Amino acid sequence: MSAGGVVHLDPSSAVFGAMLEGWATQQRAWFLKDNTIGPRLELVRRFAAFTNQYPWQWESAEAEAFITRSPVAVSTARNYQVTLRLFCGYAASPLRVGGPVPGAVRVSAAAVPG
Repeated sequence: MSAGGVVHLDPSSAVFGAMLEGWATQQRAWFLKDNTIGPRLELVRRFAAFTNQYPWQWESAEAEAFITRSPVAVSTARNYQVTLRLFCGYAASPLRVGGPVPGAVRVSAAAVPG
């Protein structure tokens, strides 16, 4: 439920959106620029679309399939791995202010190869 008693029609999508928004905010706090943050968010969205799952449902096999099916240079594939690991680390971290992101119980940085 959100402000004013409005119920989300798709709460999983709302949680995923909040996760991405929170991660973007964290990266800005690290003084990263939008030209770094934007492509990272887009990659996470592309990976979610590839798996047709939300982060708390991801398994390492999906990350491996995504990376191996992407026709990119090795350096780009490594960048994908790092980006997905950073996002999963953010989502699963109990050390964040306010605790872990809702729904992050199954998200694990270990789920991303690299």
